Amino acid sequence: MTWSASPSPILFLDYQVLDHMHRLDTDMYDGPSAAELTALRRAAILGAIEVWMSRITLVEMAIGLENPKLNPAKLVAASQRDTDKLAIASSMRVRWLTYPANKSDDTYSREGLTLRSDGLLDWPKAKALEERLLKLPERLDGDVQQVVSCVYGRAEDEGWRPAVKWFVTEDRRLEKVLKSAKAANTLGDLAGIQVCSVRTFVDGMNKWQ
Repeated sequence: MTWSASPSPILFLDYQVLDHMHRLDTDMYDGPSAAELTALRRAAILGAIEVWMSRITLVEMAIGLENPKLNPAKLVAASQRDTDKLAIASSMRVRWLTYPANKSDDTYSREGLTLRSDGLLDWPKAKALEERLLKLPERLDGDVQQVVSCVYGRAEDEGWRPAVKWFVTEDRRLEKVLKSAKAANTLGDLAGIQVCSVRTFVDGMNKWQ
């Protein structure tokens, strides 16, 4: 991994990273990257890194709350988890990217969350990338929208696109699929973005510092 001398490396966090941080807070995390998750969170809080996430994350939370299997008590608990996750994101100074491939008949396109005029500036390129991702042999399902937002999303209410250099995920399958596609030159849109795990990013950050 190559690190520049930039004072604030710019990265995109996949939703699963935020979920793992919340699990760590609630003693539910049993993965191998507790120290790295903590280090990444601390770096973001201190402003040593610039963190972006997709508004698709907010849609995924909304979809989760719509699960008909949730009884009232479980619904309250799920809503509180989402509130706590967003508090973590806020403490990390997370900024939000639009979803630039909105469609009126799509589950992920929702009024007030992702169905916004400022999310349509790169629609043709974003839609083309989404279609290529959906045609990959491995099904990525909801991960596709996160990737599209990382590449072509713009700062909400501002209209400019940050120079994201890292797509950081704890989804090993997603990481492997994206790296393989990049190596095969089938996803040129991601050419300037390095896909990595939290551990890999933090290891590089420690060397850079």
